[in-house]
Order: sequence, then structure tokens, then C-alpha cells
Amino acid sequence: MIKLNTKNRLSIGMGLLFLFTIVSFGIIILNEKRHIVILPRVEQKMIDYTKNNYSKIYSDLKKTKTKYNIHNKTYYIKYYNILNNNLYFMVKYKNRKITDTYKNDYLEGKTLLTHNEKTLIKNFSNDKKIKNLKIKHTRKLNNYSKLMQDKIINNKDLKKLSIYDISCTINIDKFEKEDIINSINYFYQYILKNNYNPKTYSIVLKNKNNIGKKIIINKLTKKNILNDLNTIISGILNNENLSNYNITYKYNN
Repeated sequence: MIKLNTKNRLSIGMGLLFLFTIVSFGIIILNEKRHIVILPRVEQKMIDYTKNNYSKIYSDLKKTKTKYNIHNKTYYIKYYNILNNNLYFMVKYKNRKITDTYKNDYLEGKTLLTHNEKTLIKNFSNDKKIKNLKIKHTRKLNNYSKLMQDKIINNKDLKKLSIYDISCTINIDKFEKEDIINSINYFYQYILKNNYNPKTYSIVLKNKNNIGKKIIINKLTKKNILNDLNTIISGILNNENLSNYNITYKYNN
């Protein structure tokens, strides 16, 4: 039997340690780069998935390159509508499973409607009396008519389309009928001055002298404001049922 001296044993030990280190680094690098190696195969799976599940609209879409999120270890592709980049959905691949955001983002139009709401709100002139101005579409994209969907997707003068609610907050000195009516009319004229045409108007009236006092009126229409406002405000102050006007209100006294 050949006996190894201390020097030989040390040399073999160092060699094994070196080999172990090289192999370990190789495995680490392979794991880190694995997503690049399998990306083409994953990409094709996601493309096939989209073609199979959304064949009716596939020709209306354009896609991004497949990307990989190293933090949540997810591959994803964005599919945009060819007419509007703000209408899109994601197809994702993780743990050998493919999911998508089509229903919420694309069919119901969340990405597009949210973008439009933010864009529309930027175009208002400043007014110190009007606070917390907001715009919210009254329906999801797929619940509008086909004609209206086309107008929204094609950005056909969105501010003129009567498809959204505009809301704001106004502080008033006292909760008397005349002050409330004047504040609502002021809000209505402000919207007209900015050339908007909402389907409904909502307003929060806060008492300057008592923070706890407020009136919240939702879904007033142009007709309500021009023809029925006196009756509606009297009904609110007397806590009457106003369901025939298709509005809702909450009055904190």
C-alpha cells in the first residue's frame, strides 16, 4: 500500500477544494442564467397560449419582447391594442403555469379607462373653490356599446363623451338650501366652462364651521341640476326618499 505523505495529502485536498469551488460557481452561474437559456421556449408557450385563448382579437394586438422579473421569477409579455397603447394586458409564466390579466385590464378596459381618467383630470383650469376633483367612468369598457368602445379606444374627443362622473368637494358656510343650490350650480358652471360633458355630477359639501357636517350627493344629471335642484335639495334637507330622481345622498347633520 502506498502511503501518502503530508505534502501529497495537502495537494490532493487543495485540488478537491478547487474542484468543489469551480463546480459550485458553475451551478450558481447556471441557475442565474437559466432563465435566459429557457426564455425562447417559455416565450413560444406564452405566444401559443395567447393565440389559442384570444384568437378572435389576436390580429388586433401587438406584443413586447418577453421579459423576466428576477425578483418574483416571472416571465411576461405585454399585448397592446394596435390602435391604443394604453389598452393592454399581461401574459405571465411562473412555475410552469401561464396566467393573464385579459379580463380585468383589456376586456373591462382598466388600463385604458384609468389612463383616460388621469388625462382628463389634468385639463381642468384651477379653481380655489373646487377641491378633490375626480373623474370616474360610469361603466367598464365592455359594458359600453360597440360604437362607444370604438370612440374610447380611438380617443375621439373623450371629454365630450357622456360616459363618466365628475365629483368634487366644496366647503360652504352653512347648510341652507340657497347656499347648497348655489354651490352645486357653481360646480356645474365650472364643468361647462372647461367644456366637459359628464353623464353625472357628484359633490361633497362640507360645512366650514363644523368638519363633521357634510352632504354627499351622487349621480346628479344635467336635467336634475337645471330643472329639479330646488326640489331635490329640499328633499335632502328633509331626509325624503328621492329614488325617483336616480340619485343617492347622505346627509350628516
